[in-house]
Amino acid sequence: MTTRNLRINEDNGSTKILCSSYTDKNALKDFLISRCDKIKDIFDNIFNFPFKEEFEIVINDYEGIILMVFKSSSNNIKYYLFDDDIRYLSVTDGISIVFKSRNVTITNDSLDDENNTKLLVSFINYLGELKNIIPFNIELNLLSTSLRIFNDKFSKIIIEDEDIILTLPYFYKETLHKLSMYIVSKKGLRIVGSIDCVFNDLGIDNFAYRGNVMINIYPESINLDYDLKALRLLKTYVDNSKEKVNKDMFLACSYDDEDTSRIAETEGKLVYEGDVPKSDPLNFIGKVKNVRVYRIGDKHE
Repeated sequence: MTTRNLRINEDNGSTKILCSSYTDKNALKDFLISRCDKIKDIFDNIFNFPFKEEFEIVINDYEGIILMVFKSSSNNIKYYLFDDDIRYLSVTDGISIVFKSRNVTITNDSLDDENNTKLLVSFINYLGELKNIIPFNIELNLLSTSLRIFNDKFSKIIIEDEDIILTLPYFYKETLHKLSMYIVSKKGLRIVGSIDCVFNDLGIDNFAYRGNVMINIYPESINLDYDLKALRLLKTYVDNSKEKVNKDMFLACSYDDEDTSRIAETEGKLVYEGDVPKSDPLNFIGKVKNVRVYRIGDKHE
């Protein structure tokens, strides 16, 4: 259906509006207000930009609870929930957050406050409850991780200490043969990075020029020792595991990677320094020519 340059599709209680530079903003405003009167108070704040790119609006209504999802062609996503309150969640490029509810505003900078994180998690979980009754397509586990917040509905705790938690999404298998975990800071329950490891069966060497343990700390969390803490916690987990694998841990770093070199030298022993063979994927795909490889847990000579 097309109404005043609005392209509208109705399907199973869900309304989808496709918008572009040709969309009549006044017509869009009139249509949205006809579906939800509360939107008239915030419409100008929502659409305070020129319509230069395509975007879609999906509206779901269930007994007075209205959820609107705005998604642009550049993958900026906004969620508006209208019930007794008006709640708004904006996700831009996977990491930017603006959440408003009852005069509470949460941004990326304020998520180190655990109470703010819990408020955001409760909103996402509420969306999960609505998902059982309203047919909308939101992958809430991906939403949580893209916002870099820990949500125990979608992840299980593998091991923790007083500072950090190593978590695994529920749909991942817990096995040392291949384990990809998020690093969560207990300050604000933020996801600050990831740690991946691969362990071979007994009798098979774990040495690799790229290492068999890889740590990635997000830029805003570098220099806070999360990599060192995660490595130590992983070592504890591996040592205590009853899984029958070769438990040797190797951490590799390029010559100019000072951060990884620092923790590798603190926690392990240098076992290789030199060229990466041209046939190794780290060289011909990763373009890394020289590495240092440390065996974690070994004592210095």
